[in-house]
Amino acid sequence: MPITVAELSARLTADTSGFRSGLAQAQADAGKMHDSIRDKFASAGESMRSFGRKATVAVSLPLAGVAVAAFKMASDTNESLSKVDVVFGQSAGAIKRWSDDAAKNLGISRQEALESAGTFGNLFKALGVVPLKATHMSASMVGLASDLASFNNANPQDVLLALRAGLVGEAEPLRKFGVSLSEARIQAEALSSGLAKAPVDMVKVKTATMQVDTATKALADTIKEHGDQSTEAAAARLKVEAAEQSLQKAMAGGKVELTAAMKAQAAYGIIMKDTQLAQGDFARTAGGAANQQRI
Repeated sequence: MPITVAELSARLTADTSGFRSGLAQAQADAGKMHDSIRDKFASAGESMRSFGRKATVAVSLPLAGVAVAAFKMASDTNESLSKVDVVFGQSAGAIKRWSDDAAKNLGISRQEALESAGTFGNLFKALGVVPLKATHMSASMVGLASDLASFNNANPQDVLLALRAGLVGEAEPLRKFGVSLSEARIQAEALSSGLAKAPVDMVKVKTATMQVDTATKALADTIKEHGDQSTEAAAARLKVEAAEQSLQKAMAGGKVELTAAMKAQAAYGIIMKDTQLAQGDFARTAGGAANQQRI
């Protein structure tokens, strides 16, 4: 049966109403989706901004710390270089070149090497040691501190302090490193090395000195094997004291007049003699964990 105009109109009206209803629903759904997407983007944006702020703090603060440390290191190095120039004068260049490989050869930074050498040089200068000798002795003391620290598993800074004390006549700090710096021995070393003269029997003095050297070397070996506080070390020290008493008897009657420079050079000679076993230890054991850490 044919569709009348009235029926067609009713159907179109119904279809249009359904279309409008569907369109409204679609618009509502789209609106909700838009709001959801907007919220998610906003949340993601805030998360990214928060991450950025945290990342900036996490990266910037350490970088700032590194920058401050680097600036301080550069400043300290410049001050140590200036100190070396003042203390060593024409010999400063030799000390600067020597310090270039301090990390590899000594296990300390270049700045520490310069500063320590400058401190020793200033001490020798104050004691009246001639500049060329002072330059050589200063570098040797810094190198020896590295070797003694390696040999005895000690703190290099503690060894440096002990060496400086020994050079001005304080014997006790170096005893734990196997160095004996009695007054009689310093006087005998000054006589034997030609730094001073005195009316004594040099044959007896040299014989007694050799006995002290032997006893001191045995003490260093004992400390290395058994430790500074061991009963073996205590027994070895008694032998050193006995040998030094014999040296005092050999020196009796001969008054030895020593200047501060003579005493420092004599003490230096004894220190180098008593530490022969330890000398070069850092280089020999550079591959070990402790020295690799220092490097």
